[in-house]
Amino acid sequence: MKLAPGMSKVQVLQIMGAPYRNEAFTTDTGALIEAYFYPIEARWIGIANSSTGYKYETTPLVIVDGDLVGWGWSFYEDTTQKYDIKLNLN
Repeated sequence: MKLAPGMSKVQVLQIMGAPYRNEAFTTDTGALIEAYFYPIEARWIGIANSSTGYKYETTPLVIVDGDLVGWGWSFYEDTTQKYDIKLNLN
């Protein structure tokens, strides 16, 4: 099964499994915006105090009010701008 806009969050998690990391925001209008980040590549960066020594390149899946609306960094950035979400990407 492939991902498609309109799928429920439950369906996405059944297909993709647990995300590498996630974020959630509630907008001024009460919409719940969730972003699930899935690894697409792991690179060895050799950091001694890192838990694995790997940095994961990820792609975000964007869920609004429980439904998948899109994915990819451009879509994620457009969504954060649309809802005026301030990100801390450090």
